[in-house]
This record gives sequence, structure tokens and C-alpha cells, in this order.
Amino acid sequence: MPNPTLSAGRAKTVSLVLKDKFGNDASVDGAPVWASTNPDIATVTPSADGLSCTLVSSGRMGTAEVTVDLDADLGEGVRSLAGSALVDVVSGEVSAVALLLSEDFDPEMPGDEDDEDAPVEEDGDEPATPTPNP
Repeated sequence: MPNPTLSAGRAKTVSLVLKDKFGNDASVDGAPVWASTNPDIATVTPSADGLSCTLVSSGRMGTAEVTVDLDADLGEGVRSLAGSALVDVVSGEVSAVALLLSEDFDPEMPGDEDDEDAPVEEDGDEPATPTPNP
């Protein structure tokens, strides 16, 4: 399965979905800690409660891994749990156009090719000349 994508220079929200082993909604102890393994490609800014973050592309293309670490133990102890996702930053929408001119070259000129419509010579006679219609 391909990685999710983010357009260069854009942002998106990444949200946690927390479930227990029975599929029920679950909570964490304290605010989760978010990070990007490649901040040159994308950075993360956690929300106040840490249950989501904003992923912002720097504008460069590449891949960054978004990670989150949290405490799954709701009591006195700590049970660390981590999650991650790879995100590919891809080129954005075209915003500039440039024209690239090649080196000069000799174009094909009329008559450089065999002319299929040329009159056909018959048995060594002079080439047939088309007669104009009066």
C-alpha cells in the first residue's frame, strides 16, 4: 500500500484514533508526544491536548515518518505505546512556467522528401507535364 501524500508547501491534520482491545474508544494518560523523523521535509505541531498534530511540509519533496509516543496506563505506572506513519511529500500544483529552447537545427524543407505526387516518366521520355484545365 502506498504511503499517504502531502503536497509540497501544504499541511494536514493527523489525528489519533485510540481503541481498546475490544474496539471501544480509549484514553491515554497525559499528552502524547509527536515528532517527525525528517524535519527538513515535514514538521509537526501538536494540538493542546496532544490528540492530533498539524503536519507541515517544508516545500521539499521526500519522505518523513510521523511518530507519536503515549502512556497507555491510566494509573500511576507508565506503559509506553508508539505509533508511526510514513508520509511522502510530493510536488504541488504548477505555479511557474518556463520555456526551454533547444539548439538550432536544420528543418526539413519542402522537396527534401520523395514527392509521391510528381509526374511519372514513361520509357525514357521527358517527364509528363500536367496540362492545365481551360
